[in-house]
Amino acid sequence: EILEGYGGLWRGGRVEGSLRSHMRTQHGEDEAPLQCVEIPTPQEYRFNYPLCHMPGSIVCPVAGCGYLPKSRSVLHRHFANRHPYDSLRIVEEGFLRRCELCGKAVSTYAESRHRGSALCRETARRKNQRELIASMAPAREVKFHVGDAELEAVPRFKYLGRILAQSDSDWPALYKNVAKARQKWARLSRLLRAEGVSPKTAVWFYTAVVVSVLLFGSESWVWSQAMVQTMEGFHNRVVRRLSRRMPGRPNNSKWG
Repeated sequence: EILEGYGGLWRGGRVEGSLRSHMRTQHGEDEAPLQCVEIPTPQEYRFNYPLCHMPGSIVCPVAGCGYLPKSRSVLHRHFANRHPYDSLRIVEEGFLRRCELCGKAVSTYAESRHRGSALCRETARRKNQRELIASMAPAREVKFHVGDAELEAVPRFKYLGRILAQSDSDWPALYKNVAKARQKWARLSRLLRAEGVSPKTAVWFYTAVVVSVLLFGSESWVWSQAMVQTMEGFHNRVVRRLSRRMPGRPNNSKWG
């Protein structure tokens, strides 16, 4: 599964922009983002982070990152998520041990409290995901032959209208469905607006025409929270255009 929709073993944020732009510039992938399994060379950074400083004057020491941390703890969390293979030592703090679960540098007195936090669990989940992807990287080097002819390995292909990815991720299919549904809704909304259709009738058309395109093949997807949020974002924009107001989320956590 792609990490939060854009993850995988990206070079820890060393390339400016999103993973989508990284895959386009470094690997020639111009469609939905794939997982990048390129593991960078670990580096160690010694950094001065005074408590009194001008806002915006402290920048992540990794070249090309440009992240502006608000505190030392936030900078350590940034390194654990974006530069997991690099180590950071802030001179004013001295030596800090890295958490065995998530890899974030924490002080000795706060280590036990950190292990039980939601931040540690989420960062550990991402760390385990990176390690799992790295363990599968050698499989990408395996070549298959039919006689003397080598079979071409493709990152994705379309089968019965659905995008199947080499990484066994459902994100490429989701991105393709969202793009098709957006085009379908753009054409349909212009027609409904020209005919002066009421919002209630427009919802019927949206449910019958656009939602069927949006959810095509989703029965076999492995849904993550990020994928659900992407779908909710699309529905939210449509509802806002139909009702001309922001949709509310009631107590049952469903948009209405």
